[in-house]
Amino acid sequence: ASFMTKDNARASRYFHDIKNTNSDWGAAATYYYAHIAYTENKYETALTEFRHLQNNRNYGDAVPYYIVQILYLQQKYNELLAEAPPLLEKAEQSRKGSIAAMMADAAYKTNDYSKALLYIEQYQSLSKKPLSRSENYLLAYSAYKTGDIEKAIPAFQNAVDGKDSLSQNAMYHIGDCYLKTDQKALAQKAFYDAYKISYDQASKENSLFNYAKLSYELSSDPYNAAIIALQEYVTTYPDSPRTDEAWQYLVNLALVSKNYAAALEAMDKIKFQDIKIKTARQKVLYYSAIELFNARKYNEAIERFTRASEMNYDKSIKPMSLYWAGEASYRMGEFRPSIGWYNRFLISRGAYDLPEYPIAIYNSGYAWYKMKEYGEAITSFRKFLGNSADKDPQMIADAQLRIGDCYYITKQFADAVNWYEKVSRSGSFDADYAFFQLAMAKGVTKNFEGKTSALKQLIRQFPKSPLVDDAQYELAVTYMIMNENEEALNHFQALISQFPNSSFTSRAMLRRGLIFYNTSQNEQALQQLKQVITQYPGTPDSREALQTISNIYVEMNDVPGYLSYVQTVPFARVPMARQDSLTYLAAENQYMKGDCNNSLKGFSDYLQKNPQGIFSPSSYYYRGDCRYRQGEWALALPDFKAVAKMPRSRFTENALARASEIEYKAGNHTAALRLFERLNRLADNKDNLLESTAGMMRCYFQSGRNDSAIIAATRLMTADKVTTDLLVEAHLTIGKSALATNNLQLAEREFNITRKLTQTEAGAEAQYNLAYIATLRKDWKQAEKLAFEVINTYTLYDFWRVKSFLLLSDVYVNTDNVFQAKQTLESILENYEGEDLKQEAQQRLDKLNAAGN
Repeated sequence: ASFMTKDNARASRYFHDIKNTNSDWGAAATYYYAHIAYTENKYETALTEFRHLQNNRNYGDAVPYYIVQILYLQQKYNELLAEAPPLLEKAEQSRKGSIAAMMADAAYKTNDYSKALLYIEQYQSLSKKPLSRSENYLLAYSAYKTGDIEKAIPAFQNAVDGKDSLSQNAMYHIGDCYLKTDQKALAQKAFYDAYKISYDQASKENSLFNYAKLSYELSSDPYNAAIIALQEYVTTYPDSPRTDEAWQYLVNLALVSKNYAAALEAMDKIKFQDIKIKTARQKVLYYSAIELFNARKYNEAIERFTRASEMNYDKSIKPMSLYWAGEASYRMGEFRPSIGWYNRFLISRGAYDLPEYPIAIYNSGYAWYKMKEYGEAITSFRKFLGNSADKDPQMIADAQLRIGDCYYITKQFADAVNWYEKVSRSGSFDADYAFFQLAMAKGVTKNFEGKTSALKQLIRQFPKSPLVDDAQYELAVTYMIMNENEEALNHFQALISQFPNSSFTSRAMLRRGLIFYNTSQNEQALQQLKQVITQYPGTPDSREALQTISNIYVEMNDVPGYLSYVQTVPFARVPMARQDSLTYLAAENQYMKGDCNNSLKGFSDYLQKNPQGIFSPSSYYYRGDCRYRQGEWALALPDFKAVAKMPRSRFTENALARASEIEYKAGNHTAALRLFERLNRLADNKDNLLESTAGMMRCYFQSGRNDSAIIAATRLMTADKVTTDLLVEAHLTIGKSALATNNLQLAEREFNITRKLTQTEAGAEAQYNLAYIATLRKDWKQAEKLAFEVINTYTLYDFWRVKSFLLLSDVYVNTDNVFQAKQTLESILENYEGEDLKQEAQQRLDKLNAAGN
């Protein structure tokens, strides 16, 4: 009764008196006496009495729990571990889980981790609820200490929640687990997460240095977190004996992670600047300049190349800094400064043995050529040829052609012929151009036989050259001069038949008409000249044809016939007022002087009165060009389109090129495509042919016409004088088009080519797509590897690096590492500034949280 009324003192006395008797109530009294002692924290008394009942039939199953718990509360862990196993076997089923948990903790606290792991797993199997965070940590640490890393990692992850001491310790050990299994990128991330928790400063510092060390080893510091953390460390502990070590780490880390701005800042803070630091500074300046150069930030690149060239610690960097400063200046069109840089490079120590030495001479020649200083250009190109052993045959042929051009422009035709013949005989790069220029140079010196021979060789050897129509026209004109009219007529006709869209076609028709007229074949002349007027109305050629038709009708004494014909020619019925002619000529004069502001009004006045006038093609084009140069593209577009709709003239190609460019940049891909396709059919100029092919490729891709995009890109890759940038774009476009049509093999091949060709953003995109293809194949290990390559290599292109982090989160989800997926997504949300990908990261994280992960 006293026990039931919680009068433990009286009850204990009664139970004490009964427990040692031989009555049937002795065992029960012992149990309740022990229980009261237990509740009053009299553990030794309780333990002694409970042990008396271990073999009792009624209480033997109940007392093991008390014995184990008392030993646990007394922290007698070794005694507990010695006595507990048989007690566990005898205990009530409902108590076994709790006993196993205490045994696990006792083993853990006595550093017997194999037993701790055994018992905590036994507890886990007996328990009806998930392990708590601390229990997960016990399991994880025990597994970690016994070398079962695969078991340790998920348990440590389950112990993380928030920013308390347990989370910090768990994150630190997750990092160490990944390190032990050579998963350094994951270890790096875990140490960083441990560093962000400020509970234990020693652990925080160790995590920081582990993170920094791994960042250095991996050449990766995705968000500059290690750099920022080290900077914080040296700021917080400026007098620490490890401060200079931290600064040195900062320098090395910034170098390998290509964070050159941070490297320079770190080097400025190191108190003791030894030769290693100074050499590192020169390297940082140079490599950062190269990075800026590749990103086309040429002014910034030149500033750093200049600083690197003024230092003399690394002898190989000084000449290369001079060379690349010259390249940057050249690409900005600053030709005279580029020559200065090239010259300094050429006389610098060690430059002669570098592969860039002849290239610098070659580029100097081009810089002089661009400035129209042809004598200096000749000197440079000839010097290049003298230093060009084992060099690119294409560059050799190109230098020879430019020497020929320089002599031709300066009217030294005999020398020009000599250089053009060198290339034409070799049959190498641009030999078609060499034949054409050879013909022109011979023609100027009235060597018509030599001219016609060179033109015929061009047509015969290079039937697909864009210069064939030029050659046919010049061949026909030359035969006209030689009074070989039949030959002239034949070649003009060949041009008209083979190249109906050529810029020479209207002139070829006109010339045929003139030959017929001059040989008194008036009917044939009228037929040919009227064809010019019908097909090319309002052009200078059609007006000349009309004048000749007038002469023919007069000579035939058929003025009424002429007057009747004129009524069918719209432009002939609009007389050209002298005042309007003067308006146009004044505007043209201002345009040629580069004065767009004054010329615009004149062209507009002329076109308002003469929209179909003789000067309308040039007026529309010049007005459009002025508006284009002033950035008024919306106003320029109708002018260029007006020219494009007119019969072909010398303005047609450029008008199509500008109109297609404007439409494309405005996002009007369908309209741009039509213009690019027409330009591609008409182009005589190789640059326009190249750009129109590239434009078609882009429009096809943007419009989802992937097969057509691949065809256009393939054509672009095989085009004459295709630049490296266009080659990269073509391979990337084929890769993306193939990916869109699920042709993974072709896509993979093209992306691999792209990343080998460039370190620009195109390379980053290609590398990302390779990682994405690996996910489509469910090759998660390869996807992870390739994604980290994007993150670590393309430091300037945050978009593709963050896309790679998003891809990594998908990889982790698919490999049952949801914890790491969430950590990755949280890093994006914490560090990335762009809202586009941040939103994607949030959506993924919300989805994981909603799924209960």
